[in-house]
Amino acid sequence: MKLYIVRYIKLSYIPVNSLDEATTRITKESRKNPGHDFVEGIMYSLNKGVIMVGSFTPKAEPTKINPVARWYKKSFYKHVQDLSQSAPTVEYIPLRDYYHRHTYGAFWTLEILVPYANMPVMRWLFGWTATSETNWYKLIPAFFRQFSEKNVVLQDFIVPIGKAKMALEFFHKQVEIYPVWLCPSKSFNEPGFFKFDENPDTMQLDIGIYGVPKNLDDYELVKSNKIYEQKFNSLIAPVQLESPHIYADTFLSRDEFYEMFDPTLYNKVRKQLNCEDAFPDVYEKISARI
Repeated sequence: MKLYIVRYIKLSYIPVNSLDEATTRITKESRKNPGHDFVEGIMYSLNKGVIMVGSFTPKAEPTKINPVARWYKKSFYKHVQDLSQSAPTVEYIPLRDYYHRHTYGAFWTLEILVPYANMPVMRWLFGWTATSETNWYKLIPAFFRQFSEKNVVLQDFIVPIGKAKMALEFFHKQVEIYPVWLCPSKSFNEPGFFKFDENPDTMQLDIGIYGVPKNLDDYELVKSNKIYEQKFNSLIAPVQLESPHIYADTFLSRDEFYEMFDPTLYNKVRKQLNCEDAFPDVYEKISARI
C-alpha cells in the first residue's frame, strides 16, 4: 500500500454552451465510477457555464500551478468565467487554495456591496481583507445592510439531479440571477432529516442562488421566497431547502416547512438529550422574522 502526501487538486474546466449540455455533463461526471473527488459547476447564463472536475494528486506540472486563493488574484468565479470562452483546460491548484477558492468575497456576493472588489488595484492593496468572515459586514452602513437584506436572494435548493434543468429554468424565469452555483451530492437511504423518493440512493444537485434579482420591481422578500419554496415542494418534490446553513432563511410556516423533511429521528434525539427546552429546533433557527 502506497501512502503519499496530497498537495494539489488537478482541476479540469469544461465549458458548456447550452442548458442541456450543462445538466447532461454534470450528471455524467457526478455518476462516473470510479468517480472524481470533486465536481461543481458555475452557470453564467441559462446557456453558458463551466463544469469542473477535480482529483487529489501529489504532483503537478509546474507551468500549470495556480494558487487561486492568493489575495491579489481575481475571484475564483471570475477566473472560471474567463476560461468559459476557451477549450477545456487543466490546472493544478494547491490544496488549501482549492478549499478556499470561494472564500474571497464569499462566492460573488461581495460585489453586491463593493462593486469594485475585483479591480486589480483593489485586490492588490485590500484583497487580504475580503475574507468570508462576517466581522467586516458590521462596518457597512445600516442603509446598505438593509438593502442587502431586503433585495438579495441567498438560498440553496437541493433537487434530484434529473430535475436540474426544470429547476434552473424556473429560477431563470423568476429572478434571472447569475452566476448560479451547482454542487452535486449523493443521498443515502439512511434515517435522517431528508425525505426520499421511490429511489433513495440517487444523486442530488445543490443549486445556489446568490444575488440581486434582475427585475427588483417583481421581487418581494417574503412573498417571492415563499413562492420559491412552495414551488419546489409541490412540483419538484422531493426537495430539500438547505436548512443547516443559517444564511438560508425559510419563509414557510412550520407545517409547510416540515412537509419537505422527516423530523422523526431529529425530534427523538432532541427529546432523549433533553434539548427541547434548552435549544431552538431547526425551523426556529432559520425562520425569517420579518
